[in-house]
Amino acid sequence: MRKLLLIACLIMLQGLLYAQERTISGQVVDDNGESLPGVNVVLKGSTQGTITDLDGNYKVPLNGDDDAILVFSFIGMQTKEMAIGGRSVLDVTLSQDVTQLTEVVVTAFGVEREKKALGYSVQDVKSDELTKTDQTSVLNSLQGKVAGAQISNAGGAIGSSTRIVLRGPTSLLGNNQALIVVDGVPINNGTSNNVQASGNFYDNIVDAGNRANDINPENIESVSVLKGPAAAALYGSRAANGVVLITTKKGTNTAGKTNINFNSSYTWSKVYIIPKMQNKFGQGQFGDNQNYLFDQESWGDAFDGSLRPYGAVVNNIQRYKPYEALPSNVQDFWETGNTFQNSLSLSGGNADATYFLSFNDMQQNGVMINTDMRRNNLTFNGSANLGDKVTTSASINYVRTKANLPMIGQRNQALAQVYNMPRDMSVVDMKDLDDPFNTPDGFFTSFIVNPYYSLKRDFSKQDMNRIFGNVQLAYAPVDWISGTLRVGSDVIADQRNTYHDLVQYQPGSPNAGAAFNSDGEYTEQRLNTREINVDAMVNVNRDLMPDLQLNVLVGYNFNQRETDNLFTTIDALTLPRFPSLSNVSGSYTSGGIATKRRLYGVYGSADLSYKGYLFLGATYRTDWSSTLPLDNNSFSYPSVNLGFVFTDAFEITNNILSFGKVRLSYAEVGNDAGTYLTNSVFQQTNIGASFATIQFPFNNGTVIVPGFSEGNTIGNPNLQPEITKAYEAGIDIRLFNGRVGIDATYYNSTSESQILNTSVAPSSGFTTQVVNIGKISNKGVELQLNTTPLKIGAFRWDLSVNYTKNVNRVEELDPGNTELVLVAQGLTPGLKLVVGKPYGVFEATQALKTADGKVVVGPDGIPLDDPNPVEIGSIQPDWYGGATSTFSYKGLSLGITVDTKQGGKVVSSTAAQLYFAGLAEETAFNSREEWIVPNSVVQTGTDDDGNPIYSPNTTPLTMYGGGNVRNYWAQIQGGSRNEAVLLDASYIKLREVALRYTIPTALISKTPFKGITVGAVGRNLWLRTQGNNHFIDPEASAFGNGNAQGYEFLGIPPQATYGFDLKIKI
Repeated sequence: MRKLLLIACLIMLQGLLYAQERTISGQVVDDNGESLPGVNVVLKGSTQGTITDLDGNYKVPLNGDDDAILVFSFIGMQTKEMAIGGRSVLDVTLSQDVTQLTEVVVTAFGVEREKKALGYSVQDVKSDELTKTDQTSVLNSLQGKVAGAQISNAGGAIGSSTRIVLRGPTSLLGNNQALIVVDGVPINNGTSNNVQASGNFYDNIVDAGNRANDINPENIESVSVLKGPAAAALYGSRAANGVVLITTKKGTNTAGKTNINFNSSYTWSKVYIIPKMQNKFGQGQFGDNQNYLFDQESWGDAFDGSLRPYGAVVNNIQRYKPYEALPSNVQDFWETGNTFQNSLSLSGGNADATYFLSFNDMQQNGVMINTDMRRNNLTFNGSANLGDKVTTSASINYVRTKANLPMIGQRNQALAQVYNMPRDMSVVDMKDLDDPFNTPDGFFTSFIVNPYYSLKRDFSKQDMNRIFGNVQLAYAPVDWISGTLRVGSDVIADQRNTYHDLVQYQPGSPNAGAAFNSDGEYTEQRLNTREINVDAMVNVNRDLMPDLQLNVLVGYNFNQRETDNLFTTIDALTLPRFPSLSNVSGSYTSGGIATKRRLYGVYGSADLSYKGYLFLGATYRTDWSSTLPLDNNSFSYPSVNLGFVFTDAFEITNNILSFGKVRLSYAEVGNDAGTYLTNSVFQQTNIGASFATIQFPFNNGTVIVPGFSEGNTIGNPNLQPEITKAYEAGIDIRLFNGRVGIDATYYNSTSESQILNTSVAPSSGFTTQVVNIGKISNKGVELQLNTTPLKIGAFRWDLSVNYTKNVNRVEELDPGNTELVLVAQGLTPGLKLVVGKPYGVFEATQALKTADGKVVVGPDGIPLDDPNPVEIGSIQPDWYGGATSTFSYKGLSLGITVDTKQGGKVVSSTAAQLYFAGLAEETAFNSREEWIVPNSVVQTGTDDDGNPIYSPNTTPLTMYGGGNVRNYWAQIQGGSRNEAVLLDASYIKLREVALRYTIPTALISKTPFKGITVGAVGRNLWLRTQGNNHFIDPEASAFGNGNAQGYEFLGIPPQATYGFDLKIKI
């Protein structure tokens, strides 16, 4: 019995000892699955506990009590209590505690400040939102997520430009885009068009992208958008349109360990916007089978399925095809594009130094053959402590981009040919250029060329090298004062070659003497830009009293920008398929533009904080610009802002109103003049005579001595910068313990002293002068809603909604003029500035109508043009917004972003082309049977006062004859009734979808991996257009990110993108 009792006691003691040796472990992460180091983990009711390590892992010994509770707490996060039960592993997710409001945002010059202390609007977007769907462009990844930001991509071509405008346009003819700043240093975000030898500027459009797209989104920690002048005033004149602050990833103190991150993604893209086309009528010109053998239009008779010949006889062979619709002939033309991205980063450090090294490889193939891009990014960020008071850091980014870019436009570009193909013609059968029927000589028509001939023989190549970054030295003699010297540089060398091959016809071939004969052309272009930016700053942060803190920043800025744009082009080639400047049978044209500008500035800011609820800030900056007159080259602008957290001031504490703040600000900021406007410039002079063009002053036929004379524009020695004056008021409230957050802003800005050209008397020897005239205003509201509508256990639904309505108005122009042409290139409908109207009003031609609204037709039954064009809409939307929903459950998350723009107009060359060729759905109206223009009349005479007399129109439109259906629709392309190609620019887009799963730490704890996340992504999965737009994506812009928005020239449609990605942490 004693032995049994002793054995039982030993067993109980062993169990007690086992219980005392038991531990609980796990990992603590945030809502995004990122590990949280430094979290306090304590057994409730005791002092026993630990803190999580750099990977968020913890381990706590237990006393065997299964009812024990662990308490997890961290600054800025909601404290969570978790019962242990019988578990030995307990992973925990902590959510942000909005009531603590310790959110820090990056402001001017990279200074971090608490968001609640700001008296102006700033919106922050974190890294996980930027890389959610593996975007290659950081600006594209912001679409639909930032209130007040109108972000649009120029089109579906690889490498296309992205435009970002904050709170509407502030300059009538100058730059309207936000300044891009990386790690406190402004960078180049320009775009330059390719030079072409001949033709209209919209014949061969190549969009080489804007330079902000060179930044690898994977290297970005966060993006802060400073929307108003009050937020951006310290950056000077370049920040008149707001600032996008990009903060890149840095290394951290990992006690000498190296963190490795590898991200890989593969996506494929399919064109999903195909214009609606008719499928009833095929090849022909005026119906009744006229020219059905050789014509490229679809004005033939109705499809009947019969076997018909088409094209000429080549090598004694006549081709036949079924006379029936091929509904997918345009869709089949498009390839499946794809993008393969791989990114590897190494980061780490210790108490004395940190590092972050990253390499990214992006390979992209477009939806047109022979269009591709490869971009490599190499990034290094490092810092080091040089003693107790001195630190240094460096950020270096190298970018190499090589691309074969697509050409769009209205000349012999591939898409212009595709949108001419009859509905019964297979486009993809034209790929083989060795097939004699696919050559220029044997092609079925001489009016267009084989689109694959353009794609395989013509090209636009880009080879760009870029280095940008900064080095910084900081000195802090005491803990409340510091000095910083930051030197930044941005150097770009961009080489472009554009080639259009000869289109030659052999004598005696079926198409010899064709109207589409081309001599070819070749251009080599070199674009070099260099920018240097230096800032020297002193920052003082001092407690004046226990409840009163002061932060003062004073600084000096030097900025220099240089550009060189050199080109040589030949307008006729000797040999085909030989892209070389030596292959010339015509003439050379060489030229170049070189600019250089400097700006010096001094600036300062002062911020007062009282008891953590009342904040007052002020800034002041003075700039001296080389682009202004020497005796009047300085300009200054102040700003002041106020923030008041009334919930803290009045000690409001309840479960409904968690936080409340109001803010006010006023600011002025200048927009600098362009280069070389203060003096008249000289240019090489040619004198036209009745017998020849004489190169002045001397040309003996062998030796040319060029001469120069003053240009047509008078320099203005009194030129001043454009000035924007703006104020804003906002309120930020959080409800229900932070579950609902509402941020509302009203702003009102006026930009005056606009820099415009005005006419002068020809007797002066000049035609125009640049002067300060004109005014434009913007006022509007921004609403941002952030809420968690549902939170049950581990399931969470977060919703973010933004809404912006901006009312833009041109207030003044040149005295005596109420309108100004914005795009002076003979485009129809035209775009102009009109006093009292929004920026960018379209002027279109309508059908002539009587006073009571009846359409006036001619003797042929076709409507007559109204000789007075009318204003129809503008490029400005009525409102725009977006919504992002994120659903998460443990390691699984689903993110969806939808955005919309309502109102505005866009001109579509695609629509015009499809009307002309008989392809548009509308051209099959009434099955092309005879019909009379509805509600139409014809003039039959005049009364005694000379007023027209009208009678009902009884003349029908027919498939052939003088008043034919073809002419009714085809005239639209020529400018008649061009209101038909002015489309509604409204849309709703399913912009992003991302489904991701993070593997639990416990499953990979015995592997080298710290985290593994797999995902499926989608972009632009659905688009809904409105009104008369069933042709194009209304975001498309033929002119990239410039001011001339609202024009589409046979652009590449957008694509729906699908893909998968893998993210690994080691």
